[in-house]
Amino acid sequence: MSKKVLFSFFIASISFIVVEPLAYFAGQYLQEKGVFYRPTVGSSYSSYLVYRDPVVGWPAPSSYGAGDRDRTGSRIVPAFPDPDEHEACISIYGNSFTWSSDVASEHAWGNVLAQWANCRVANYGVGGYGTDQAYLRFKNNEMDSAPIVILGYLSENMTLFICTYQDL
Repeated sequence: MSKKVLFSFFIASISFIVVEPLAYFAGQYLQEKGVFYRPTVGSSYSSYLVYRDPVVGWPAPSSYGAGDRDRTGSRIVPAFPDPDEHEACISIYGNSFTWSSDVASEHAWGNVLAQWANCRVANYGVGGYGTDQAYLRFKNNEMDSAPIVILGYLSENMTLFICTYQDL
């Protein structure tokens, strides 16, 4: 090895030995001052999963049967509110358009479809979902036994996926 290469290696090593600890302590100081984000140390992964779906993230299984979801995880269907009394003949999956997030439950298109079909339509749409997440929710939903499934699809989701994939 030439002296020049050996000298360059020595300078790089010394720089690393000096700069790395300085950067660490500067980061610690800036975290204390609130300049850098300091993550809170959470609990275990198993307790984290109580509040998250292990595959798609949300909605949390612990939220089923509370708020605007019935015990199966579907949006409450005012035309047929009790999933124990009325088994779903159709289930729908998708994003906020499927969920009908801008309207009350009685005006959601799943409920309107339920009234038209005279059977319960389980609405498993979730705001912010992509088509892939909706499909994964369908695939992993053991509470859904409807013979007809509608997967809400928006071309924007595919465009997003294609653009992201091309950027890789």
